Amino acid sequence: MSETLEEKDDRIAHLKAYMSAYTLAVDELFGVDTANQVRELARKKLNDSLKGG
Repeated sequence: MSETLEEKDDRIAHLKAYMSAYTLAVDELFGVDTANQVRELARKKLNDSLKGG
């Protein structure tokens, strides 16, 4: 069964909320510098996976 556009939008909104909460938790537990490093590494991993690498 294929997802409807509304289901995809809901899933994206849920993932964005999760990532926001995750980032805030990392920031709170480990400090801003570590949170920034985690965000940068996540961006790199995402870009690499989108490029097929």
